[in-house]
Amino acid sequence: MKRFLFMLASLASLASFSGCALVGADSAGKLLLQVDDMSTGAAQTRPAIAEVNGQPALLFATQDNRVVFQLGDKRQLLDESAPVRGGNRFQLQPQEQQLHALWWSHQDAKNLYFTSSADGGKGFAPVSIVNDNHGVLAPFSLLRAPGGVLGMTYQDERLPRYQAFFNRSTDYGRSWARPDVRLDLPDGSLSTNVHEPQSVESGNAWVTAWVDAVRVSGKLSYRILSRHSEDSGLRWSPQEVLFTSDKLISSLMVRAQGNDIVIAADEHERGILAFASKDQGRSWRGTGLLAGTEGMSNSGAQLALAGERAHLVWMQEHEGTKARVMRASLNIADAQWLGAAQRLDTKANDNTRSMVPVIMAVTKGPLLASWVDYRDIRANIYLSASFDQGQTWSAPQPLLKPGEVSAGWPKLVPWGNQAAIGYDVYPSEDLLKGKFVLILLPLVEGAKALPEFAAQPIVDEAERKARLLQRVKTLWQNRVEGNYEPTYDVFDFAYKAATPKKTYLESVGVITYQSFSIDDVAIAGNEASVKMKIRYEVKTTPLASGKSLTLVPADVEAINTWVWVGKEWYLVYSPSFGQPNLKY
Repeated sequence: MKRFLFMLASLASLASFSGCALVGADSAGKLLLQVDDMSTGAAQTRPAIAEVNGQPALLFATQDNRVVFQLGDKRQLLDESAPVRGGNRFQLQPQEQQLHALWWSHQDAKNLYFTSSADGGKGFAPVSIVNDNHGVLAPFSLLRAPGGVLGMTYQDERLPRYQAFFNRSTDYGRSWARPDVRLDLPDGSLSTNVHEPQSVESGNAWVTAWVDAVRVSGKLSYRILSRHSEDSGLRWSPQEVLFTSDKLISSLMVRAQGNDIVIAADEHERGILAFASKDQGRSWRGTGLLAGTEGMSNSGAQLALAGERAHLVWMQEHEGTKARVMRASLNIADAQWLGAAQRLDTKANDNTRSMVPVIMAVTKGPLLASWVDYRDIRANIYLSASFDQGQTWSAPQPLLKPGEVSAGWPKLVPWGNQAAIGYDVYPSEDLLKGKFVLILLPLVEGAKALPEFAAQPIVDEAERKARLLQRVKTLWQNRVEGNYEPTYDVFDFAYKAATPKKTYLESVGVITYQSFSIDDVAIAGNEASVKMKIRYEVKTTPLASGKSLTLVPADVEAINTWVWVGKEWYLVYSPSFGQPNLKY
């Protein structure tokens, strides 16, 4: 019955798809696709995106947790022939005339699921299970070779802790070898602790790398290791230890372009380092630590190769600071960093965070980077570009009109010689019930600057301060008069999304405000601090215990935080206990 209802809902959504109102795409980009029923709000739910014969192709899970392939405005369920419904961590990969779709599910022992289309996405083969009869975990990497040969590497948990495994198909993924093959070679023990295995195609070679933790002479050591195969996974080279540390190694990232391969990772407390190969992983050179990353928390690294350079973006935090987006470049031939780490999300005021950066090299175009930025308080998608191989980057600019709608999880996608960007929008502030938008970025070949994507409202500082003072006075005058209904609308959007107006009105009125005055106002970007004196009392109020509560008039000082969203100020609701709903 549930499946029947889902099919009816799918048909209804297809019938009304072209009539859906575009949400959060007030930008110069051309709309390619909008999906209103996609599961959103998390890294693992991000859709796989590809261009197929000029049309957008998406692989994703619906909010009812069904795996859907959508080509243009046509949909089909891909998990009908799978042992389980739903999944996440989606990939779409072309190979010759085939289009491969793969995903992972934690249900029924944690498996990797695979299917392929030979007709451009019109129909798909029955779903196959990649791994042997054991639970596997992300990340997983698909490798391709001529004649329908495929390889897959993944993290496995069949033994205590984790291992790296590999499997192979010779029929475009319709069937997979049994048993699969272990890639990490244990030193005297069957059990190892492998993390972040990733693999790439480099020329005619397949190259894999991972991080592990081993105990040597009673002490824990962390290593980066690699192996390569020159016969499409039939034989693998001995594992090579590229790096050993007494500190945790994380945020591993592996990328290839032609014969060039770059591996980047973070060594805890010491900083980011990288290794480069010019010969398909047969030999490696280390860069040493990147200046400006020592003593920091570096995470979420993304890597792009273009020409003779590799370009890295990541999140960086330090005690007492908001998360920021950083960038760096290295020369692949001599494995040298081209200067210290630099900030990418440059801001006039450093009081908001930036998150989840992505980077891509556009064919015959610039380097593009995008991330989620809270400088507008309501999360927005920001972009920057480099037209000189990463030496300089354009000033960050918003994709969407600031303050219009919350957005998240940008994803840059090649689109011919141009680029598209996909992202979530959350009209109701519910991350699990967002919508997905895919637009074509209006990049002009040969241009040396990004176009303006969204108009930004311009209000001078004097006007903004005047509006803030008036907003504060109106709010507190209403409170003194006991007129609470209009005060609800003054609170920030996150509080209002979590608290219905009826609930708010039922909770106020116990305190009687008698007077107020504004002592000081300090504005820093889109955040303001207002210092006030307030006189209040609590009149006799019956308690549930049968007793009553009374507080005589008292004078207090209070500091309220206000935020500028779009073109108005809003009060950040701060509960007596706990943290505000609004995070920026």
